[in-house]
Amino acid sequence: MQLCFHVQGHSLSGHGTVYENVGPPNRRLIYPSTILACLAILVIIPIYIFYWKGAQVRLRSPFAQELERKRQARMRKRRLASGEKVGDKGSQEEDV
Repeated sequence: MQLCFHVQGHSLSGHGTVYENVGPPNRRLIYPSTILACLAILVIIPIYIFYWKGAQVRLRSPFAQELERKRQARMRKRRLASGEKVGDKGSQEEDV
């Protein structure tokens, strides 16, 4: 079975031979599938690291702090434009 992928209009047929050329004949589906699973795990690990440690990373990042300052300024400006007092307790967002 030949796999065929289309990326930006270019056909990548012929690159599906990974399932035909890896490992002994009786394990030609197991080895490539294991390799792809390991690559998927390696790609997913940083996502979970940022999920668990995201707040710490943002605290140490000057860029993230700048974005937060700009977001707070926008929120203050919106509150003033809507006639809401900036110092009201009801106007403050809850941190989740």
